[in-house]
Amino acid sequence: MRVLVTGGLGNVGSFTMRELLQRGCSVRCLDLPSRGNLRTASRWGTSVEFIWGDIRNPADVDQAVDATDVIVHLASIIPPLAHEDPTLAESVNVDGTRQVFAAAARQPVTPRVLFASSFDVYGPTTHLSPPRVVSDPLIPTDNYSQHKIEGERELTTSGLTWAIYRFADMPILGRRPPHPMMFEIPLNTRMEVLHPADAAVAIAEGVTGTAIWNEIWLIGGGPTCQVTYAQYLQRMLSAMGLPMLPEAAFTTHPYCTDWLDTRASQDVLHFQRHTFDQIVQEVADNAGFVRHVAPLVARMVTRRLLRLSPYYPPEV
Repeated sequence: MRVLVTGGLGNVGSFTMRELLQRGCSVRCLDLPSRGNLRTASRWGTSVEFIWGDIRNPADVDQAVDATDVIVHLASIIPPLAHEDPTLAESVNVDGTRQVFAAAARQPVTPRVLFASSFDVYGPTTHLSPPRVVSDPLIPTDNYSQHKIEGERELTTSGLTWAIYRFADMPILGRRPPHPMMFEIPLNTRMEVLHPADAAVAIAEGVTGTAIWNEIWLIGGGPTCQVTYAQYLQRMLSAMGLPMLPEAAFTTHPYCTDWLDTRASQDVLHFQRHTFDQIVQEVADNAGFVRHVAPLVARMVTRRLLRLSPYYPPEV
């Protein structure tokens, strides 16, 4: 089976390509020729065919899609960059996605398409009883969730054989700088996390089987990965030797994440292999020396984090 992975060098894509190779697939990757991507690609040797290009460019996409059996469309601009550069985000997430679907439709034998969507499409649901189910109404709350809803609509009306995965939150497992967006989620928000390796299993199991097509699937870590944002943040900070941040630093405006009903997807795909505890431990292990230095300068780190919050110190 010949599989194209768009954005294959991203957080989920690299795990996905590895899973597909282990199942005997021939894997092609379409990604941008950035310095980091070129360096990472060299580590794959000849096991993956790399097409360097932009999903907004029809010629690049046609070359990548040619003679493939399945397209796994992961390439996307996600928050916070999606909010900081909405023009770029729309051109990639909407226009680029249309290019991928159109290129697939132009093939003599049309490939099947798996589209990576998000649980953000349900909007704020703290006032509802969990979990969310596939048939819940879609409520865009920002440009990113609107892009995903548009992508779903484009694909399901394209005439292609399709599958949509609405993914839960997939933490970056390595170090990343803090961002003010961390304070834009109320602490009581329900959120479900998913190890990117488990997302890759769900993708690989799906595209090499026959059961997922022309259906929408919820892909999250399951009951062991269902937490509140307060629990999520406290555990992540604690793993770095840092204290929890004050409640007053966080918004109270509802945010668009929740727990998911993944029973159907787990029954078919058998992908839930990591708990939240294991994800936290892996993030901590990958932090390297930062994990050991942070407790020594915890007060300074905390002050720097709080300077990112638009809500702290609270008005008196």
